[in-house]
Amino acid sequence: TGRLSEAIVELLVVQTTYRQVWRRLFLNLTYPVAVLLAATIVFSGILLFVIPTFKRMFDDFELRLSPVTEIVLWWGEFGVWYLFSSALVTFGLVITIPVVVGPAASQRLLQAMPLIGPIVAGSNAARWTRILSVLIRYDMPLDRALIATAEGQVDANLREFSLAAAAAIQSGQPLTSIIENSLAVPQLVAPYARWGIEQNDLAAGFREVSTTLRQHAEVRAQGFPLLVGPFIFYFIFFVTSLTVVGLMSPLLSLITSLSG
Repeated sequence: TGRLSEAIVELLVVQTTYRQVWRRLFLNLTYPVAVLLAATIVFSGILLFVIPTFKRMFDDFELRLSPVTEIVLWWGEFGVWYLFSSALVTFGLVITIPVVVGPAASQRLLQAMPLIGPIVAGSNAARWTRILSVLIRYDMPLDRALIATAEGQVDANLREFSLAAAAAIQSGQPLTSIIENSLAVPQLVAPYARWGIEQNDLAAGFREVSTTLRQHAEVRAQGFPLLVGPFIFYFIFFVTSLTVVGLMSPLLSLITSLSG
């Protein structure tokens, strides 16, 4: 187009901007998970080193144990191995699913997850539409812009869709119907694309929907700790209370019997 250097500079700005957006999203998403992981590590230490000591004490005094104490002791004997096995299975699934079903299908599975899925899908679609906006604004034909966007796309699902959409456009299909008939792109994109076509400024339509998708993803990411945090807090509180009650109640019974 004669303005290649300008387009490259703007694309670099887009990449930098969305890298910063992803960093903020990542921090919002990982904080509750990090808290739960830290609590799991502490609880595993209690299962391995604290509860066995109490179990030997209960056996020495031949104490009658309540159901709550039995549950806590069972976790002390078998629970840590269940946690370890679950972690191994989860890690194995994360590694094998992309290999078995392919990167595009694994991306669709990720985006179908509650809470996290819409954040990932929205932020990736925001980046995708913003790059398309830049390429189209610098007079690149739509089919070529889709192919160029696919080549630099980190989202395998959107990469696959971009190539398929480029082929469909080359065969004469309208852009809006391609988007409306696909699950790879948020349906919010179609009305903005239609508006851009009607205004003879498709780049503006993609730019506006990119901003909207990015804002939606950031709002969801900011609300994620607020939504998940209380559940994690109450879960940790429940497990801690159950453990303390289960370990202390036999000792209190022993003290009461001795004092009586």
